Amino acid sequence: MLDHKDFLTELETLKQLRREKTELEAKEKELNETIGKVVHDLVEYMEATDQLTIKIKGLGTCCLTSTKFYNIDSEDPISMQAFETFVRGNGDWEMVTAIHARKVHGYYKERLELGQELPPGVKTSIKTNVTIRG
Repeated sequence: MLDHKDFLTELETLKQLRREKTELEAKEKELNETIGKVVHDLVEYMEATDQLTIKIKGLGTCCLTSTKFYNIDSEDPISMQAFETFVRGNGDWEMVTAIHARKVHGYYKERLELGQELPPGVKTSIKTNVTIRG
């Protein structure tokens, strides 16, 4: 157990660590914004030049990759109700809510792979990213 002096030292350490964490989180946010802008510019160039892959000596191979995301607009009560009614009607409500009611990517992906329609209220979006190998 800590004595009073060690307790005060630990409090000061905690205060400093939280301050450092806040600074790092701000820096991370700034870096992510910068990365987002650079990726946007790279994707824009590659799409404009009809290139999915570019191999550049000394840098490696740059590829465009796309990921599909599925979600329900939680601000739209009609979408939410339509989704809930559909999923409950299919007996999938327990499974969907056990994962996360608004982001059950696997559920949607599986339905599409089986040739089934997406539940009402589900919106899809595609995020394009740049990967660099080498």
